[in-house]
Amino acid sequence: MDETASKRRKLRSSTRNALNIDDSKVKSEERSSSTQTTFYKSELLDMKVEPVISVCSESPETNATTEKEKGASGFTKMKPELITFLSISESIILSIFSYINQIDTINIRLVNKELYRLGSIKLFNSIFVYLPEDNSITVVGISKSKNVYLPFQTQYTIVNGFNDFNKVLGKSQLSLVKNVLLRIKNPNSHSDYVYTYLTEKCPWITVDVEMFDSTMFQKQFARLDKISQLRVHNKFQFSTNISDNFTIKQLHIKGSEKIDSDPLRLIPHLKALNTLCICSNVKNVLSQFKHRKISKLKIKHLGFHVPQLPIRKMGDVFILSDITSLELIFDNNITPYSDLHWLSLNATNLRSIGITWSNASFRKIMEMFWGHKLYQIKLHTTSEEKKNFTAQEIKTIIEGHKQSVLYVAVTAGAEFSSTAWESNRIHQRTKAAAVNTGSYSKKWRDNFPRERYPNLKFIRINNDVNLL
Repeated sequence: MDETASKRRKLRSSTRNALNIDDSKVKSEERSSSTQTTFYKSELLDMKVEPVISVCSESPETNATTEKEKGASGFTKMKPELITFLSISESIILSIFSYINQIDTINIRLVNKELYRLGSIKLFNSIFVYLPEDNSITVVGISKSKNVYLPFQTQYTIVNGFNDFNKVLGKSQLSLVKNVLLRIKNPNSHSDYVYTYLTEKCPWITVDVEMFDSTMFQKQFARLDKISQLRVHNKFQFSTNISDNFTIKQLHIKGSEKIDSDPLRLIPHLKALNTLCICSNVKNVLSQFKHRKISKLKIKHLGFHVPQLPIRKMGDVFILSDITSLELIFDNNITPYSDLHWLSLNATNLRSIGITWSNASFRKIMEMFWGHKLYQIKLHTTSEEKKNFTAQEIKTIIEGHKQSVLYVAVTAGAEFSSTAWESNRIHQRTKAAAVNTGSYSKKWRDNFPRERYPNLKFIRINNDVNLL
């Protein structure tokens, strides 16, 4: 027994030593990569990393699980099986990567050659490009995005401006790119060059454009089977007599009534549609769906910006249990709290909400959604007065969602933005807002300790953005 115990102690000691060595390598790599914070910078685009020896690699003999040995006591014991991260299948690792953002991916690529390869697949898969460069985004704001894990951040690698994206066009990793979303604010020669290059020389890439422009719409409409997003205005001229489409997942409509065209007529032909956002001046836009015999839509992400909406009729058009993300913006002076409660009871899988109307009571709105586990909460009142919300008011708003909420925004004023219509809004930060990443954000971190709010990363109050 003494000999057996001695062997066990030696085995535990050698295992601990091996793990300590591995941990030190990992920590060393983390320290060396801590300054690499964003994919915007050209040095990252040109970065060449010398792969280090995998901290997970073991010899076949070490991993053998069938070999047995007899101790002096006669008991049979197995050699310990060391399960390595890289022993997991490639598809599972890539699935794990889908939950992390670009900053994490850049750091993970520094571990070893294989993770560099897999990380590159994730990093280059989907790219969001600001054209032209957005100067309102500060370096502080960019680096702090490493703390945010909302769907947009985990899906896209974000490149700010033509110069950095042009480096991507010249890299061998361009073959890894599957989707590019161009945010074109002011079309110019650079945006024309990028769009033409991608659509003519990169047929394997899905090229989507985030802008409402008749010329760009005609270009995109001519290649419906090669895009995943479509933005259409009822003043654009086009035919709704199209073949069934299985590539478009997002449809954004401005103007639901028929003028030069009838955008709603497109919906039955879009068989893969899971995101629908409509901006209209019609009070009862749902009646237009009924008039066109459109019903039982399976939509995951739904947004309406309308004067008002007969909420209790939404079930006539949409399968409410399929909705996971909902944004409602009402221009009229209404208070549909009870209707929201009805919707909450029927849309049982809601995970994200955005509610806007005049003089809205945020406390009452959140009471209507009691029982849901929301990860994103965006509330806005269009009253003229910009109110400074206190930490206690924020706590009241997210009560019941402490364990799940990632992002909360409470804003007031005549001006507002909608993440449903402009996916990049959540990333934009003014230079004035960047001041709050210091001691001011520390105050908010003290008010929202990680023990009670384990997932909360982002609090926005009017123009002040606080990263926890």
